[in-house]
Amino acid sequence: MIRAIRRRLSVVVDRQTSERGLSLAELLVSMTVFGFLLAMTGGFLVNASRANITNRAIDATNRTAANSMDEVTRVLRGASTNVVAGQSLPDPAFVQATDNAITVYSYVNLASSSVAPIRVQFFVDATTKNLVERTWTASLSNGFYTFPSVLTCTTSCTSRILGTPVVLPAAGGPKIFTYLDSTGAAIPTVVGAVAIPQVSNVAAVTVSLQFGASSSANQSTLLTNTVGLPNLNVARTN
Repeated sequence: MIRAIRRRLSVVVDRQTSERGLSLAELLVSMTVFGFLLAMTGGFLVNASRANITNRAIDATNRTAANSMDEVTRVLRGASTNVVAGQSLPDPAFVQATDNAITVYSYVNLASSSVAPIRVQFFVDATTKNLVERTWTASLSNGFYTFPSVLTCTTSCTSRILGTPVVLPAAGGPKIFTYLDSTGAAIPTVVGAVAIPQVSNVAAVTVSLQFGASSSANQSTLLTNTVGLPNLNVARTN
């Protein structure tokens, strides 16, 4: 009998204990731990998202710089003089040779089955900071190739944007084009351009393209390449 009563009391006590629930202190501790874990998880997700955005921006900038450099290099390596009717000497390969713009005759017209030169201009739009490529096709007359006298993109001209945004020298970026003579020395520019008598002495061009939000290394990509000009037959000693 006594044993039965004791068993009955034990069941009642255990039931009351199991239905007691959480105390206020336990609830506060649980909420604090949960909030701490939530803050850690949220911070991790935010940092991971920012890192992903940064990596994607860096990858896009790297691709833009590489593709732009490939195109500029391809055109410059095909730079050639242009024979003109009635002239004893051909026109120099470079129509324009400035710090941030270059116009050149080149034999890289892959869109045509005939062997003909094109005239190509690379320049940076100071407003949009776009690196722009303009291409003119030649007109054949009496065995000579001619081009429009102006450098505006109107007749026989196409234009496209190679990449953006370019970090200009005014914002801390490098000169885009540096012109080298046969010894590898930089040809001085006058008001930002190679003097006309010096244009025929250009044996190579150093191209520096920097793309990004600023000139800082962690917000931009800088590629530099010195391009030889084999078609010009200028003997280089360096």
